[in-house]
Amino acid sequence: MGISISQGVLIESLVDGGSAQYAGLQPKDVIVGVNGRDIKTVPELQEAVGRAKVGDVLNVKVNRKGDVQNIAVRLKAAQ
Repeated sequence: MGISISQGVLIESLVDGGSAQYAGLQPKDVIVGVNGRDIKTVPELQEAVGRAKVGDVLNVKVNRKGDVQNIAVRLKAAQ
């Protein structure tokens, strides 16, 4: 993948029109944190998102090609 991190959750694809896509997350971003909590596995990510409700804003920390960014993701209702 050309990145120097070994933990996190790789985004392979996004739901068209979904919260993550709307917020600016991109395929090949690696999610490494949510709301200040380190994310190393898919179950950890699922738990962090599962605790939130529609309308909540998650502060998602991503590694994008070696550059760490914080992106606010407002959860929308599933379509």
